Amino acid sequence: NRHKCLRKKNFHITRFFSTVTIAFTAFFYTHAAAQLLQFNVRKISTESGLYTSDIRHLIKDSYGFIWVATSNKIQRYDGKHTKDFFIQDGNTYYRGLAEDQYGKIWVATNNNLYTYQHGHAEFVKYRDTAKIMGDYLSLLAGPGKRIYILCREGLIYLDERTGTSKPVLIKGFQMPNNSYFPFVNFKDHLFWSNRSMIYRYNITTAILDSVAVKMIRNIEVITEDSIWAGSTSLTSSLICFRKKIIEPVTASLFDKKF
Repeated sequence: NRHKCLRKKNFHITRFFSTVTIAFTAFFYTHAAAQLLQFNVRKISTESGLYTSDIRHLIKDSYGFIWVATSNKIQRYDGKHTKDFFIQDGNTYYRGLAEDQYGKIWVATNNNLYTYQHGHAEFVKYRDTAKIMGDYLSLLAGPGKRIYILCREGLIYLDERTGTSKPVLIKGFQMPNNSYFPFVNFKDHLFWSNRSMIYRYNITTAILDSVAVKMIRNIEVITEDSIWAGSTSLTSSLICFRKKIIEPVTASLFDKKF
């Protein structure tokens, strides 16, 4: 009987500590999740010199600087002060802003590429790339922070190690004369749209595929196979490349999937 009582007592003690442990773990993870959802938002006024009414592109570099491309200049913000950079390139329209694996800042205009090396006074025009794929439309830092440029007739990447620019797609499509094209990357894939098609290019396998979707304004990648696309008509769609499915987004569908 004495052994039975001890076993029963030990059982209750073990169950008590197990319950306390589970409760503590649940509290810890709930508290941690709540902490993760807290954001520190600070409004940056124009008193800092930052031109905030017409931002075209924005990135944060590896040094912690915020770079902003506006309609007529490039700005670098250090958290307190702003430095302006002006590029004289005719009727300048900044097509992209990115940092490469060497810490250089790249900006594309319609006709030229410019780079900035930290410690220098200004952006310098990159050597003539011969515009082998037509006008520059957009620019980003892809996998490995290699610079990719979307052009009127294809796609090129810049190999800074050898100082060359190389086409990575056969000229098989023509981009229209619009002012803005979504161009994003996710892992080893590049995505872009020409307003009637959304293209996906696998950098590793060099495979290009597409889905016909009209009037696309924005692209947000969910996975390598699924993207969210917003159109100029203020509608949204979920797109699956593998199954070639285009599904209009509704509130109930979004709640169900995410």
